[in-house]
Amino acid sequence: MERAQLSAARHKKHWSLDEAAAEIGIDRSTLLRWEKGRTSPQPMHIRKLCEVYGKSAHELDLEDEPPPVHHIQGDIGDNEVIAEFSRQDLTMRLLQIAWNWSARTARYQDLQRLIVLEVEGSDMSDDLISRRDALRRLALFPVEFCSLSALIPVLSRPTEEILTSCAAGITACWELRKGHDLAFAGEVIERYLPTLQALSQQGSSHNRTEAAHLLTQALLLKSILARHLAGSAQALHYAKQAAMIAHQAHDSVLEIVVARNVATVYDSMQDVRPWRDAAERTVMLVTNASHVPPAIASTAYIGLANALSYTGEKQDALSALKKAKALFFAQDPGATLPIFADYGWANVLLNEGHVYYHLGDPAPSIAALDQLQEERAANATWKAQAYTEQTLAELMHPSRDMEYAIDRWIKGAQIARQLSSQQRRRESLSALVAMQSAWPGERRIAELREHIVR
Repeated sequence: MERAQLSAARHKKHWSLDEAAAEIGIDRSTLLRWEKGRTSPQPMHIRKLCEVYGKSAHELDLEDEPPPVHHIQGDIGDNEVIAEFSRQDLTMRLLQIAWNWSARTARYQDLQRLIVLEVEGSDMSDDLISRRDALRRLALFPVEFCSLSALIPVLSRPTEEILTSCAAGITACWELRKGHDLAFAGEVIERYLPTLQALSQQGSSHNRTEAAHLLTQALLLKSILARHLAGSAQALHYAKQAAMIAHQAHDSVLEIVVARNVATVYDSMQDVRPWRDAAERTVMLVTNASHVPPAIASTAYIGLANALSYTGEKQDALSALKKAKALFFAQDPGATLPIFADYGWANVLLNEGHVYYHLGDPAPSIAALDQLQEERAANATWKAQAYTEQTLAELMHPSRDMEYAIDRWIKGAQIARQLSSQQRRRESLSALVAMQSAWPGERRIAELREHIVR
């Protein structure tokens, strides 16, 4: 059982897992397991926790912990070897979380959060396979375990088992999307859709709601991936499907995130009127909802700022940007957002760069995108976009720097190629054409095309 008070004590001090672990004298993954209730600290560590947080064992949910189980040497040595393997293998730990999940006790979002915490807290120096491999295996878990098909619903297992495995698999796909596994995640998610669609329309009210929530996440993820793999038309198709299903999930945050994605798709299509409408609808959903996390409200306003800047409405755009940043900094640093709401500081910086670029102000655009490149949480697709946009922003300067533009462009093109992202590739090609216009006949610019076509 998760130790909420232990976690809350850390958040109250505004410490990250790494910072708190350093104070206690343990590693990050150990503290994470204590907070999640998967293991228990020894008495010496309980005393240290009480000292560091200034609270009693009872206040930290550490009182009356069951004593650790000590195996008799020689009797079950083989079990100890197996247990050690399971402890070191991230795939086994992730599957154990899914297998041991009780669907009757909480929503599947809680299961997804536990999986993300396990992934983030894993000490990869001890793992036998890479984090990427573990996530790919977890993503395929529902396909193999439930025989899911992209063509028809498959309901051969109990509903709770299907939903649990899909919740775990979708979580893995969200994590894979942050790296270079866009195509893999897209193909796997495709196999979840028919079964989740069927489950959202049958069974108990609770299961229909949970299936609708997972289906909306899957469609949202498909839309995001389609922008890179299949083009804006496919992305818009999935985005609209997600918007149609989202209300069945009874989650205002999910509806806001889905609406924000619709605006982003129209942004990529540069279809100004529906882009502006979708951005304004996202803000309206925030205004009408209750208990919206400030970071979620922030992304609605920064989306509106982006749309306004594109049409040259400078003062309104900057006003929306200012409100977006104020809302973001109003977010409790210890608060946890849903896995489908990837709205950290890197996202704010990316959109701030967009706003100033659209307004024709290259210096603050480049500065914001420089900060983004330093953010560890910035995913690969954002970094590729930021590099390409810095190239274009540099071209706005009267005394533009060709060396800088080439450096930014090459970095963006390399990531686009690694991602196999058609969207990022198109953006790189457009930037290359702009560079050729800025420096006509320049041999070094002409030779850059090989970074895209090879």
